[in-house]
Formats: sequence, structure tokens, C-alpha cells
Amino acid sequence: MMHRVIAVALLVFLVATLTAVPSSARKSAEDDPKGFVESIAETVYAWAWPSAEYESASVKSIDPVAGGYDVLVKLSGKSAFDGGDLWLVLVFKLRNGSLADVKVSAHNAILVPPFATVKALGQLIAELAAEQSYRSPPKASSPQPLYQPRPRSEPSFGWRICNKSTEPEVWVAYSYLDGGDWVTKGWRKIERGRCSVMLRQVKNRYMYYYAEGPKKVWSGGMKLCTHPKEKFANRKKTCPAGFKLYRYVEVDAGASPRWTTNLVD
Repeated sequence: MMHRVIAVALLVFLVATLTAVPSSARKSAEDDPKGFVESIAETVYAWAWPSAEYESASVKSIDPVAGGYDVLVKLSGKSAFDGGDLWLVLVFKLRNGSLADVKVSAHNAILVPPFATVKALGQLIAELAAEQSYRSPPKASSPQPLYQPRPRSEPSFGWRICNKSTEPEVWVAYSYLDGGDWVTKGWRKIERGRCSVMLRQVKNRYMYYYAEGPKKVWSGGMKLCTHPKEKFANRKKTCPAGFKLYRYVEVDAGASPRWTTNLVD
């Protein structure tokens, strides 16, 4: 019964997402499926595994069928447990200009399957409903959908880092307190003019980051274990083999639930 409720709730969200987009936008989504998927991918991935770290989405195939298309999409990220790869493949069934169904085709989760909690779905639906009420008050002559997708430049986030510098790209490592342990992760690539979500919730006042581009480095006074070349996730109090001490910048978010760090020249 629980799985049926989860499937129905997910379908309601995705249907609302598509119907909230004008028909012209849906047409462009067919012309640019990657852009369309990216516009909702991070939200869907966060729904699948709230504690995991979203990284990317890729359209694997677009198969014409009677009345529409089956779009196969892979969402990828990192597990909160061990920092390993965590992905799922979804099939979006588009029929007659709208979303008829969505299926989980495959995933590599061992401990927690995607979309495992009804509570998380309920929280997200409440957030989307509240934001829609704030952004687009309903009009009597034109009923508004439950969910109006956020602009791609305004994702849901707790702490994000934005590359506002002249560097074409920067690589970021960051650290935060989790259950009494300091967790340090890297590397996250952020292109010029783009932002990347480090944490979905700011639970502690202090966070840290280190960033470097082709010409500029952003560093501070906090020494933390960092792998200089490979992606990593470390919560040990001593540096594992191959790690080095990097100097991280301190972020004081105070009591704010959201924080944006801008990397500038």
C-alpha cells in the first residue's frame, strides 16, 4: 500500500510540473530534452534520496511510441553514507502532450531504495504548494496549478556556492558538521555564472569551503584533509593516505536557513 501511495504522489508532482509549463515550453522540451530534464532533475533526485548529493542528469533515449514518447533519464549523485555513486533510471511516459506515467527502471541503491518515505513526499508537496501560493496567487478566472517550477537559477537549497568570478570554472571542496563529525567532500565543478547546491539544509552555523580556478584560489585558515586530485568524502579525524591539508574559508551563516556564498575576483 505504501509503495502505491508513493507512486501516486510522485505522479501527481510530475504531472503538475508538466502542466504548469506552457505548451510552447513543452515543445522546446522535446527539441532540447536535456534542458527540460535538468529543470526538474535535482528536485526529483532530492525526492528519491533526501540525504544524497545530486550531481547530474542525462537523457539515455527518446523512443517514439503510439501517442507520444518514452523518455529514459538517468539521475546521478553521491550517497550520504559512503560517498559512493548513487543513481536511478526513470522512464517518463509522455502521451498526447502530457505525462501519463513514470516508472523506476533501475537503481543501484542497496540500503535505501528511491522514494522510500511518504513523509519526505508530504514535506515536498507542502513546500511546493506554499511557494506556488506566494509566487502566483490564484485568480478566480484562471486557476493556477499546485506547482509552478522554480526558475533554473533558483533551486531549492540550504547552502549554495556561486561562481561570480571571471574564472571559466572553479573546483570546490566543502565541509560541514554531520552528527557530531566534520564531513569534508570534493570536488564540485562550478562553471562561470552558475551555482551549485552544497547542502539542502543549513543545520549548523559554521561551514567551510576551499575553491580554486585556473588562476585564482579561495582559501582561509581552517586546515582540513582533502584529496588533491580525486573526488572524495571524508569524516575521519586524521588524513587518509593520499590526502593533504588544505586551508578552508569559514562561512558563518548565523541563524539563516539559507546561505549563498559568491566566489568573486
